[in-house]
Amino acid sequence: RRHHLPEKKLIAQEVEKVYPTAVTKDYDLVPDLFRKTQGVSLEGNQLVLTLDSVGDLKAGDELRLDFVQETNIRKGHTIDKITLETVGDGKLHFTLSEEDKQKMKAKQWKGFVYGRYVNDARSVDYDAIAMLNVSATQALAEQVATLSEDMLDIQTAKSYLYIVIALLLFVIAILLLVMILRK
Repeated sequence: RRHHLPEKKLIAQEVEKVYPTAVTKDYDLVPDLFRKTQGVSLEGNQLVLTLDSVGDLKAGDELRLDFVQETNIRKGHTIDKITLETVGDGKLHFTLSEEDKQKMKAKQWKGFVYGRYVNDARSVDYDAIAMLNVSATQALAEQVATLSEDMLDIQTAKSYLYIVIALLLFVIAILLLVMILRK
C-alpha cells in the first residue's frame, strides 16, 4: 500500500443499490457521533459525561469513548463497547469496569464520544468490486470491437455509395450531352 497516494473509498449504501452482494452487514463501530464532552466526572463506579447535546443517544447504546488528560494530551485512554445506562439533561451515565475506574480516577480528563456500535454496519467487498470492474471492462472491450467492425462496414458501404453517385452523375452528364447534341 502506498501511503503517499490518496485512498479511494466507496459508500456502502450506494454500492448496495447496484451490487448488493458486494456489501455485508455486521455488528461494528460506526464513527457517527464525534462529540466533545463539556465535563467528565466520576461518581463511584459511574462515569458521567456532560455534552452540549445528546442527540439521538439512548440507554442501551454501546459507545466508544476517548479521553486525554487535561495536563498531558499525550496520555490518553479509550473505553470501547461501554453501554450507556441513562441519558438526561445533557448527561450520559455509564458504569465503569474496575480497570477503567482505576485508570480514570485522580486525573482530569477531556472526553470525546467517538461513535456507537450498530447491528447493520455495512462494509464493501473491494475484491468483488474489482472483479466486477474487470468483467465490465471486458464487456465494454467486446462492444468497442463490435462497434469498430460495424463502423468499418458502414465506411465501406459509404465508399460504394460515393462510387455509385459518381457513376450516376457521369451517366446524367452523358445523357445531357446526348440531348444537347441531338438538338
